[in-house]
Amino acid sequence: MKNSFDYIFKGTNFSVELKKELEKMFTFKKVKKREILLSANKTVKTLFFVVDGCLRSFYLDEQAREHTLHFAVKNAAITDFTALYNNKPPSLKIECITDSVIIEIDFSEYRKTLSKYKELESFQRLVYERHISSLSNRILKQLTLTAAERYKLFLAEFPQVNELASNHHIASYLGVAQQSLSRLKSEI
Repeated sequence: MKNSFDYIFKGTNFSVELKKELEKMFTFKKVKKREILLSANKTVKTLFFVVDGCLRSFYLDEQAREHTLHFAVKNAAITDFTALYNNKPPSLKIECITDSVIIEIDFSEYRKTLSKYKELESFQRLVYERHISSLSNRILKQLTLTAAERYKLFLAEFPQVNELASNHHIASYLGVAQQSLSRLKSEI
């Protein structure tokens, strides 16, 4: 589990004091396949970091259709960031695609620690920059690429998710019907 802590903060020169404070707010947890970690009736107070396994965030629309926004695999973070940062009710659900090991990070404690340590604040700024860039790229590709191009890109970016997630989840991520995904898989 220590390796996961080191991975989250690789390339940093955090003080021993800061590392100890951060370790206190991390909770390692084993979760089961299909377990919902975040739903509409819960306040978002936690950031989830995947040590092992696969999680997804998704939106359930008024017609009860699922729209997968993000997959998180080993060494990735996931939550409803909009709800977390704006202290609003969540619009996304977080589901375990596989049995997984995660780190739950108490975000209110993390925020307090951010204000105390300049080195952590700089690290977090870089994390935000990468996250914003990633989201912008995903939106642009969703708007401009064909379904086949989006699927090929998905395979390149998330090869392990293709093996772990159902066609339903992958299709909802790509914005296509399951039948279209089956056709794409047969053509590629």
